[in-house]
Amino acid sequence: MCLHICNVKQETHHAMKKILYSILFLFAFIGAVNAQVLPNDFYISGQVTRSSDNTPIANKLVEVWRDTINGSGGGYYATAYTNNSGNYNFYITNGSVVGPNQVYKVRVYDCQNFGNVQTTQNNQGTTDIAQLNFSICDNSNLCQASFDITTNYPSLDVDFNNTSTVTTGQISSSFWDFGDGTTSVNNPNISTNHVYDSTGIFVACLTITTTAGCTSTYCDTVYLITNTNCQTAFTVTPQNNTNTTFTFVPNSSGTAPFTHTWNFGDGP
Repeated sequence: MCLHICNVKQETHHAMKKILYSILFLFAFIGAVNAQVLPNDFYISGQVTRSSDNTPIANKLVEVWRDTINGSGGGYYATAYTNNSGNYNFYITNGSVVGPNQVYKVRVYDCQNFGNVQTTQNNQGTTDIAQLNFSICDNSNLCQASFDITTNYPSLDVDFNNTSTVTTGQISSSFWDFGDGTTSVNNPNISTNHVYDSTGIFVACLTITTTAGCTSTYCDTVYLITNTNCQTAFTVTPQNNTNTTFTFVPNSSGTAPFTHTWNFGDGP
């Protein structure tokens, strides 16, 4: 009696093990199928870098669409953003079906708002992987050097106010060239002061460098001259009651002779 019951329990245990193994095998099979790239799908990937220094551009919009004019298939459009390494990817379901050729276009806009477009195709289903890299100028790494000048003539003491702007990172170095043979380096973005040794006209320049690797230079003219011996003035009279022809008469004062250079503001 006990022997019969024990045999029944043993057979039931073996049956349950077979069912359990079958379930585990089924899950393993499904996982293996899902881990593989299906043969009818198309995979597009690539990297977007800066043309200035070949560094990756993160968080850059990338677009892809199916070209229905130069290829077959229905409409398709998708977007993606690059990661911190500048990489992007698209996984297009049924994008590489055997049959009529399908053409795909990938677009990235640069700093001039120009759409850079590259084209790939599935070659009638014989190609399912494409890599398209872009090297573009990038606004996110731009910087612009600039400064304001404050003179206190007849004092030769001049203030330079650094008004530079940066879109990524911070200014790590400010190099000043005052146009009289002297230079100064300020770290980071600070204004400066310079005392010239004599009067004259000087071209001062500022070059900034940022932590993102951007460099920009800006120059402006410093006027340290006296105008006590001359004063420019003129009168304007329209001719024949028109609004297009005028007579300009100089009324300059000071120690003669004078030389006049006219700029009428409408070109050469």
